[in-house]
Amino acid sequence: MKTILCLITALIATMTVAIADVPIRPVTDEFIPVALLAGATPAAVTDELGKPTSCDANKYGQLCFYKNEAVEVMFIDGMADWFTIYPANAFMLSSSLTQIGLPATEDPTFETAEVMRWKGLQGLLDVTAFAGASGRVSYFYVKARTP
Repeated sequence: MKTILCLITALIATMTVAIADVPIRPVTDEFIPVALLAGATPAAVTDELGKPTSCDANKYGQLCFYKNEAVEVMFIDGMADWFTIYPANAFMLSSSLTQIGLPATEDPTFETAEVMRWKGLQGLLDVTAFAGASGRVSYFYVKARTP
């Protein structure tokens, strides 16, 4: 009986960890053309992505959330500069770059199991894919012009 109770406790603990790994933030499976949006005004980004869920001013500029907060755009000096995109079905492969409108033809300039980074891809300063669970991309972080 004690062994069965231990097994049940271990099973519940495993299920709790698995549930904790489920993302609680919204994700998108839509095409987000970051190279096209880089340097765009808030109005142009709204034309492409729809009305922002919210916008907040901070020390860098204005941070706006789109696509039910699955896409974040930091406007620096009134232009779209930093992007965070939470993809729904992107794997940690170069081919996942196509979901954010970038070619999958270049190898990363830096790569580990947790991070893939490209410098100067399509004129962008820095494109980074961060690993999540099960070999998928947790999020893409793109810096267009401002380091």
